[in-house]
Amino acid sequence: MYTEDFEKIIWRDALVCIDFLTGWDPSCRTMRKRLDRFQQQMLGRVELYHIDVDDRNLERILHRLEIVSVPTVVFFHRGEELWRETGLRSPEHLLRVLDELEKRIRIDQH
Repeated sequence: MYTEDFEKIIWRDALVCIDFLTGWDPSCRTMRKRLDRFQQQMLGRVELYHIDVDDRNLERILHRLEIVSVPTVVFFHRGEELWRETGLRSPEHLLRVLDELEKRIRIDQH
């Protein structure tokens, strides 16, 4: 992925969830499985992307977003970072976060 692609993704009108991970970290592999379950449960309410922090093409973005540990999950909407947490989270926790973010977006749009 390149910087331009990343910018296009986060500036969408839809909610976007990005999982910053590595392929070699056991916690990242566990979180990816949990995010796959989250994706099945959320029924298309969010666009989900996985970004490997070892991708040298994204160094500037990782620095700008201050991604210093993995796994880190970040929700964006129209380029704005709405929520971020680092570490293992359950699919149920992420669904609760999604519900709250959707309420906030609806309020902001009115």
